Amino acid sequence: MNAFAQMLSSMQEFTDVCSLIEGGRTPVSVTGTTGSQRSHFIYSVAKKLGKKSLVIASDETEAYKMYLDLSYFFRDNVLLFKTKEYVFYDVDSSSRRSETDRIKTISSLDGAEVVVTSISALIQYTLPKPFFDKYNIKINVGDELDFDSLSKRLNFMGYKRVSAVEGVGQYSVRGSIVDVFSAAHENPVRMEFFGDDVDSIRFFDPLTQISSQTSDSATICPVRELLYTADEADETVKLIEKQKNENLFADAEKFRNEHYFASNDKYMPFFYKELPTLFDYIDDNFCVFMDEPSLSAERAKIAAGETEEVICELLDKGVFPKFKGRFALSYDDVISKISSKSFVTMSMLSYETPGFRPKALIPVTAKTLQSYEGKTEFLFEDIDFWHRNRYRTVILVSGRAKADNLCRELVSRDYPCFVAENPKTIPEPGEILITFGSIGKGFEYPTAKIAVVSEGEIVRSRKREQRRTNSKKAIKSYSELSIGDYVVHRTHGIGRYAGVEQLTVDKVIKDYIKIKYKNNDVLYVPTGQLDVLHKYIGAEAKNVKLNSLGGSDWQRTTARVKESVAEMAEELIRLYAERSTVAGHKYPPDTPWQKEFEDGFPYEETADQTRSIAEVKADMEQGKSMDRLLCGDVGYGKTEVAMRSAFKCVMDSMQVAYLVPTTILAQQHYNNFCTRMKDFPIKIEMMSRFKSKKELTEI
Repeated sequence: MNAFAQMLSSMQEFTDVCSLIEGGRTPVSVTGTTGSQRSHFIYSVAKKLGKKSLVIASDETEAYKMYLDLSYFFRDNVLLFKTKEYVFYDVDSSSRRSETDRIKTISSLDGAEVVVTSISALIQYTLPKPFFDKYNIKINVGDELDFDSLSKRLNFMGYKRVSAVEGVGQYSVRGSIVDVFSAAHENPVRMEFFGDDVDSIRFFDPLTQISSQTSDSATICPVRELLYTADEADETVKLIEKQKNENLFADAEKFRNEHYFASNDKYMPFFYKELPTLFDYIDDNFCVFMDEPSLSAERAKIAAGETEEVICELLDKGVFPKFKGRFALSYDDVISKISSKSFVTMSMLSYETPGFRPKALIPVTAKTLQSYEGKTEFLFEDIDFWHRNRYRTVILVSGRAKADNLCRELVSRDYPCFVAENPKTIPEPGEILITFGSIGKGFEYPTAKIAVVSEGEIVRSRKREQRRTNSKKAIKSYSELSIGDYVVHRTHGIGRYAGVEQLTVDKVIKDYIKIKYKNNDVLYVPTGQLDVLHKYIGAEAKNVKLNSLGGSDWQRTTARVKESVAEMAEELIRLYAERSTVAGHKYPPDTPWQKEFEDGFPYEETADQTRSIAEVKADMEQGKSMDRLLCGDVGYGKTEVAMRSAFKCVMDSMQVAYLVPTTILAQQHYNNFCTRMKDFPIKIEMMSRFKSKKELTEI
């Protein structure tokens, strides 16, 4: 047991929680916990009781943060069970990475101490435990295995046969050699057979296809969460045909011809009569910790509601089968399944515990440390306070050199300090331990006189410098193009890329990019003149009209565009001349809370984000009647820019309205705003059809 597991042994609140769990008097509500300190408290309880732990976070972001913190405390013996996106739409293919990651977590449960998941992942269906137990195959060297039936078995388990194995869920057969990339291993396994006997087992690199190490055994587990036999697929086809919905006949053909396909999630209730979830794999030896129960209850309701709304929409369109069953547990179902286990809720402020009544309320006095932003004099002021008040202080750094330098500095200031890579005991009162590691945020237990400082508090946060690129999608290398791609030549217009050819010009052999135009005309562009080409970024790439080489249609198009742009510019000038005469609200400079809020952003800002945020704030502080258009693809950080602007607005006692196009987006953005602003006294409400008329009136 390391030093972190012993820290709270003398803390009365910690002792009370452990006693209540050991005595079977749960659920217990623990308040006052936050950030990395919450993860440390969970770790300390689990280690003290010797129990495995299921940690339920209120959302995916919080789950990942807790996973990282707990991975440090438990020395990486932690698993993350992710949320997956149901595929209900008719698509040719979809990524199954989250699905295989979830199965990998399930296959590793026996050896793990902690499983971290979000409430939205927990309520989704997964592979039934009887299926997993039956088809989780351990193969040893020397085993007799029916070589001929192995392919059929792998096909049922969700594997796809390919010529060369490169990703999880693939297998190949070459003579007496079978390659399989199981979710249970980091690398694919190569099994060589002699007749029906397994002669050798080796793991290999999927990139080079070269064997890296031999092994005595390998585990082949299912790679789909929805498994069914050919007979079950035939029964489902009959049920589809009974519904007499022509929109679903294509799915019936896929069941017959492909067996598994991308959008078969929508047929899950046809195969699983009960909803299988992660709970099926969690026995009574697990202690369950729930993060912010009131927020988790709301997130569970919203996640189930989003799925239900999508299904209702597809049913209305006639592209979803009529079914009996459900696709997600409710929050009450979750509480019912937890009730038989040791159950602890962890929250910052509220005693509210929807769905159950705790048998004990334990308030913990703790706080998260603020960043010193590279100003070591502030760090030394706190260390001096902790030393004088006999705190046990632990400082986490990333390497030996930093640890030794900091230790020398502290010793020179007459503070008792020592460095230990894997400390077995906690420092004495008034003593400072420097060790190696990383957690999200440092924390302090004032009543227990314990302080833990992470390197993130000590070092000034550095944002990666990003070189600004031209907004035009200029092609930098012909390797960016695939044959058949549409390209735009600055002079000749839209053509189709047809590859690279070598031509002899003036007795010199050079590479030229071949572009085909209308009427099979061809233009050769020297590879050194790529700046005249841009990728075509039109919305409908399937119906692109090629220009004529040497024709006037491209010139007419560009002339019309210039004319339209000029008209638009003229209109905008008039509009903004009028706006410039209207006075807007003048906001004050950023508050300390604004800085604290922005530091809570879990990702690194891009250069465009940083610039946009600065420009929006500057506009707000000038008192102009401001509007601004942010353009960017999904996932590129527009919402964070809006959040910081909204936060700045609220800090000056103003209100913010955030309008979105759909109900689902309203829920998603409401989730994000609540998560990012939960530590600040800001009231956030959502208006959508998920709210009753009474709730809307009150809001």
